Amino acid sequence: MSMPLKSKKARHGLIIHHKNLLTLSTAGFVLGAMLPQFAPAQADDVSDIEIEEVVVTATRRSASINKIPMSLDAYSESEMEAKGIKSIDDVANFTPGVYFAPANDLVSGISIRGVSSGVGASTTGIYIDETPIQVRAGTGVVTQTAYPQIFDLERVEVLRGPQGTLFGTGSMGGTIRFITPEPDLNEYSGQVKSEISTTEGGEMSYEAGAAVGGPIIEEKLGFRASMLYRKSGGYIDRAPFTGTDVTEEDINGEETLVFRGALKLAVTDNLTITPSILYQDRSSDGTNYFWSDLSDTDSANFVTGHTQAEPTDDKYALSALKIEWDLGGAELIANTSYFDRTLDRSSDYSNFNWAALVGDPTPRDPVSDYRVASLAGVEQKDFTQELRLQSTNEDSRFQWVIGAVYQRSKLYTYQDVVDPLLPELTEQVYGCSIEAADCFGDGLIDGVYSVIIDQTAIDKQAAIFGELEYAFLDNLKMTVGLRYAHTKLDFQREVSGPLLCKTCNGLPEPLYGSPPTEKPFTPKISLAWEPSDGTMLYATAGKGYRVGGVNFASPNPGTPGCPVGIEAPDTYKSDNLWSYEVGGNTRLADGRVKLKGSAFYIDWSDVQQYVTNTGCITSAYKDNLGSVKIKGFDFAIAVQPIADLLLEASGSYTDAQYGETAYGAPEGGTGAATVIANDGNSLGISPWNLQLSGQYDFALAGNNAYVRLDYTYTSRDQGNTPDRDPITTSYDPDNIANPAITLLSARLGATIGAFDVSVYGTNLLQNTPEMGRFHDDVGNPLFYATTVRPRTIGLSAAYHF
Repeated sequence: MSMPLKSKKARHGLIIHHKNLLTLSTAGFVLGAMLPQFAPAQADDVSDIEIEEVVVTATRRSASINKIPMSLDAYSESEMEAKGIKSIDDVANFTPGVYFAPANDLVSGISIRGVSSGVGASTTGIYIDETPIQVRAGTGVVTQTAYPQIFDLERVEVLRGPQGTLFGTGSMGGTIRFITPEPDLNEYSGQVKSEISTTEGGEMSYEAGAAVGGPIIEEKLGFRASMLYRKSGGYIDRAPFTGTDVTEEDINGEETLVFRGALKLAVTDNLTITPSILYQDRSSDGTNYFWSDLSDTDSANFVTGHTQAEPTDDKYALSALKIEWDLGGAELIANTSYFDRTLDRSSDYSNFNWAALVGDPTPRDPVSDYRVASLAGVEQKDFTQELRLQSTNEDSRFQWVIGAVYQRSKLYTYQDVVDPLLPELTEQVYGCSIEAADCFGDGLIDGVYSVIIDQTAIDKQAAIFGELEYAFLDNLKMTVGLRYAHTKLDFQREVSGPLLCKTCNGLPEPLYGSPPTEKPFTPKISLAWEPSDGTMLYATAGKGYRVGGVNFASPNPGTPGCPVGIEAPDTYKSDNLWSYEVGGNTRLADGRVKLKGSAFYIDWSDVQQYVTNTGCITSAYKDNLGSVKIKGFDFAIAVQPIADLLLEASGSYTDAQYGETAYGAPEGGTGAATVIANDGNSLGISPWNLQLSGQYDFALAGNNAYVRLDYTYTSRDQGNTPDRDPITTSYDPDNIANPAITLLSARLGATIGAFDVSVYGTNLLQNTPEMGRFHDDVGNPLFYATTVRPRTIGLSAAYHF
C-alpha cells in the first residue's frame, strides 16, 4: 500500500493470511487495501513514527505513489507476505474496485470498477513486468488468462480507471502489474518460506519456496533465482449422480510449480542488459464447482456428481530481455518478450449433452451409461517489442515519456467432444441412424468425436504513445497523455461433427474473418494540486478502448431435424468509455491518521455483448448494443492512536447500470424487437463493501509478537441483471444473486531474529454460501455453484536474509 508508517526502530515482518474470498461475485471492493499499510511503532512516543513512501512505475517513470494523480494501490513484497497475498484472487480481495470471477467451463474474468465483459478483447490489462498476457474472451472455447502465483515479487500495482495511453487497448477498465525483482549487483538477499494448513472438510495444503540473488561479479554481473512449490488442498468430493457414494475425495486440489531466473550485466556504467525467464505450471484434478442438489453448504459438505475426472494443466514460459541505457537527463529502455503458454483441460459433458438431446440432465435408460468428455485447450503465443525514452531529471518542471510498441498475440483454441455412444442414443431415443440426414446430417468424426472446433485469433497492434507532465507551480501540475494505435485482427474457425449440425444449419466451413483495421486515439488528462505538505487533490479524465471481433454461428446441440439458420453481422466493432475521477489523500495528527479516497463516473458506449436468438436451436452472436453508466466512490481511514495499536476501516460503493435499453434481433415469428438489456438493469456488481481491521503488537519473551483481526462484509446485489429481468432474451427465472458475505480472519505471530512464525485462521465464521450459481440451460434442474474456501487453520514460517 502507499506510504506505510514505519518505526525508526526495526520493523517486524507481519504475516497476515488472505481471507480466501475465492469467488465473490461482486465488485470486489474488498478490505483495507487502499489504506496505507502502517507498521505499528515499537516506541511509546507516537512521534517516533515516520513516513515511508512506496515508489511505483505506474506512469512508466519512478515516482512516489502519493504524487501520482490517479487511483491506484501498490503492494510491496513485505506487504504481500503480511497480508498472505498469494494469487490474483487475493489481490482482488484486498483491492477496492477489483473483482475476480473464478473460471467456469469456459472463461474467467476480472473487472476493475465494474468494467468487465465475457465478449471480445479483455477489459483489464494483465502485465508481468512489461509484457501483457491477457487473452481474448468469448471465443466459444476455454479462454482463461494465466495469472502468475505470487512469490518473490518486488510489488504488484493495481491501476484503476482506463490506462490505454501507456498500457494499450487491453486496459479499458484498469491494469494490474506483477513486477519481478531485478538482480542486485552489490548485495545478497533472499528468503525461505514454508506453510501448512488444514481446511475443514478438505485435505492439507502446504508450500515451500526459496529465493536468492546477488552479485556474481560485483557491480558487473548479478543474478536472481527463485522456486516455489504450492499444494492447495481440495474440499469437494465426487459422487456420480446420486451423491450417496463418494468415489473420490477432495478433487479440486491444485499443485503449482514456479521457477524464475534472471541475470543483469552492466556493460558500462550507463548500459545494462537483463535477460530473464519465468516458468509456471499449475495442475488440478477438478474444478471448484459443486452440484447444488448434492451439497450441504451449511455443513460445508460439497459434492459434484460428475462421473469423470476433470483435470487441467496450465503452463507457460515468459522469456524477456530488457536493455536500459542512461543518456544523461533521459533514459532509453527496450523490452523484448515472448510469452508461450499451453493449457489442456478435460470436462465431463455427459449431463450437458444428455439434457440437450433428451431433456433430462441425468443419463438414464435406454443408454444409462452414456458418457461424454470435452477435451479443450489453449495455445497462446505473444510477442511484444517496446522502445521507450523518458526523462530522468527529477528537478525539472517538465517530465515526459514517449514510446513505440509492437504486439502480436496468437491465440489458438480447440475443443474435441468425445461422444462414442451418440449413435446408440440417437437410434434408441430418436429412432434414426446418426448418419441419416434426418438425424444430424453427419456421422461421428473418426468414429469418436461429435464436435471438433479449431480456431485461431491473431491480434496485431502497433502504437506510439506519450505522456507529458508540467508543473506550473511548485504545487500545481498538469499531465497530458495520448496513444495512437493501428490494430488488426485475423480470425479463423473450422468446425465439424454432427452436434454442430453444420449441414442442416448451413454453417460456414471454414470461417475466415477480419474486422476493419482500427486506428484508435486514447487521450488522458489530469490536474494535481498539493495545497500543503502531505495533501494532494486531483482530477483525471481518460478514454478506454478495446478492439472489435468476428462473429460465427454457434448453435448449441438441439433435437434432430431442426434446420434453423443463423443471421448475424460478420463482425462487431470496438467499444469505448470515458472515465472521470476526482480524489485525494492526506495525513493528519503528525502522520498518525491517513485518509484516502476517490469518486468516479464512467460512460461506456457501444458495449460489446451477446445477442441471443431462440428457435428450436439457440444461438448467440456478438454486437455493439446499448450503453453502461457506472458511478461510485471508495475511501480508507487508518488510525494509530498509540504506538502498538493500528485500526483500519475501508469501504466502497459502486452503482453499475445499463444507461439505455439494448435491442437485439427481431423475434422469430412475430418480428418484435427483442431486449438484450433493459434500461436500469444492473451489471451484477455488489454495491457495498466494508472492512474493519485491528492489529495490536506486544512483547513476548523478549520478542515482538502481534495479534490481528480482519472482518469483511460484502453486500448482495439487489438490482435486476438482464438474466433476472423477465423482458430480456437471457431471462432465467431460476437465476439468483450471490448472497451477502461476512468473513472473519485472525492471526497470532512473533518475530524471532530473522524468523517470523505465526498461526492463523481464515473464514472462522464458516460462511460458505452458494456463489456463482448457474446451470447449462434455462429449465435445467442441475445447478453448479462455488463458494469461499471453508474454515482454514494454518502455520506459517519465513526466514529473510
